[in-house]
This record gives sequence, structure tokens and C-alpha cells, in this order.
Amino acid sequence: MKKWLATLSIGCALQMLPLHSSESANLQKEETVDAVKEIDNLLISEALGHLISKNLANLGPDFNIDRVIKGLKDAMAGKPTPLSEETTVEAIHKIQEKSFQKLATDNLREAQDFLDLNSKKENVVTLESGKIQYVTQQKGEGPAVEASSNPLIKYQGKFLNGQVFGESEAGETISLSDTFPGFSKALVGMKEGEKRTIYIHPDLGYGTSGMLPPNSLLTFEVEIMKFHVPEEKNETAQGIADTELLELKDAKETIK
Repeated sequence: MKKWLATLSIGCALQMLPLHSSESANLQKEETVDAVKEIDNLLISEALGHLISKNLANLGPDFNIDRVIKGLKDAMAGKPTPLSEETTVEAIHKIQEKSFQKLATDNLREAQDFLDLNSKKENVVTLESGKIQYVTQQKGEGPAVEASSNPLIKYQGKFLNGQVFGESEAGETISLSDTFPGFSKALVGMKEGEKRTIYIHPDLGYGTSGMLPPNSLLTFEVEIMKFHVPEEKNETAQGIADTELLELKDAKETIK
């Protein structure tokens, strides 16, 4: 739930902009500064509205934009706020919790419905009933990946709607003992050169934790480039953890 509370005010959002940072100013080019000076104030004001809208979307979907605009105008005019700051923050917490729970419930139902239908397809292999499925797109040869392996892989992760949330442009080595359960179990038995499309239920994925939408069904296109990379040669042991897939990374910065 912490990700839903990343920004609670426009002031917080604007603090992230390097408007008065000497460090940032040193990095700016004179051409950029000159260009900013030439931007019409009306355009800046309009762009500020987009920033405000973006941060409102991060807070939750249930805000009335007309009342937000009214609040901005009233504040600029020195009129009192209808709610205290403490009460407002508490109310936003409740709105976010309600939205989060609804999304989690909807996504879980969608994941279960998909896997139920998908299991009836002829080429789909079920590893755990209702939890992990895969389709072999290309067979491999040689030794197979084991539960203790550190395979070198290429992958692309997608949501059910086809949106990509993470991928490797080159091969990455991962430790199956460190990755999340559904992914490690789906890779065991794959051989070098083998490609699979893998479907993972949120119970064996990230559930309602991490930075992905809660209870998302995860789909992966995976290719095994090498079934195992010895530990001493594994220079990219974080593997998937170093990519956008592991925006999900927690305090240990690994796939949990």
C-alpha cells in the first residue's frame, strides 16, 4: 500500500523538480535554460495542470476534478479549507484502500478465469492445477534446468492485456533459489534453446505485494540460453532483479 501514498500534495510533487537545486543547475546546459526562459507562462501553467493531474492519478481514481480546481482557486484566494490536512490525508488513505482492494479482487477473478479456460487448450501443460501453466514454443537440447540452477535466460513479462512490464535485452543469469516460486518452478526442466510461454497465478507470483497491480496474472516468454552458470562466473546474479520486472524489488533488492 505504500506505493499508493507516494505523493499526498502538489507541494511534495514539485519538490522533486530541480527548480532551485544548485547540483541540478550545474548539470543544465545554457541552451536549455535559455529555452525555458522563452516558454510562455500560459504554457507553463497548462503543463503544471498536467503534473497535478498525473499526481492525482497516483493518489486514486475517485477525485472530482471540478472540486479540485475549486479548491485550488479558493486556496489562492485565501479561503479556508473545508477539511483539515490531517483529515484529508486520512480520507485519502481510505479511498486508496478501497480502490486497492477492488482492483485486487477484480484481478484475482480475471486470473482464475483465464487459467481455467487456458487449461482446456490442447497444447497447454499444467504444472500446478490452477497456478502454473506453460506452452512449449521451441524444444531444447542437453541438460535441463534444476531447482538449484542459475540459468542464463532471455525473457519478457506481460500482463493479461499484453502490456509489457519487464524484459531482458540480453541474456541474464538468475538464481532459481532466489526468484519467486511460480517463475522458478516453471523453469525447472527446461533445456538450452527451449522457449516457453509461462502463465503464473498471483498466488505464486507477487499477490498484492510489490509494485505491480495487485493479484496480477503474470505471463512470461522465456528462452534458456544456458541451463546453469557456475556461481564464480555469475557476474549478473541479480538477474531479473536489475530490470523493470523488479520494480518489485523490496529491501533486499532481489526477487522475493
